[in-house]
Amino acid sequence: MTDVPSPSGGPVLPPGLPASGVDIGIVSPTPASPALAAAPAGRAGMAGAAVGTFRRLGFA
Repeated sequence: MTDVPSPSGGPVLPPGLPASGVDIGIVSPTPASPALAAAPAGRAGMAGAAVGTFRRLGFA
C-alpha cells in the first residue's frame, strides 16, 4: 500500500485504512448479537468476551 502525498508534508493515512475501519465497524456487531442473545443474563459478559477473543484471533 502506498501513502497519499500530503500537501502539508505530514503523515497521511493509507487510502484503505479508513475504509477497513468502517467495514469492521459495520460487521463486528453482527456475531455478538446471537452470542449475547443465547447466553443467560448472568453470563452475558463472558459471551461478549468470547466473541471479542475469537474476533481478535480471526484478525491475526
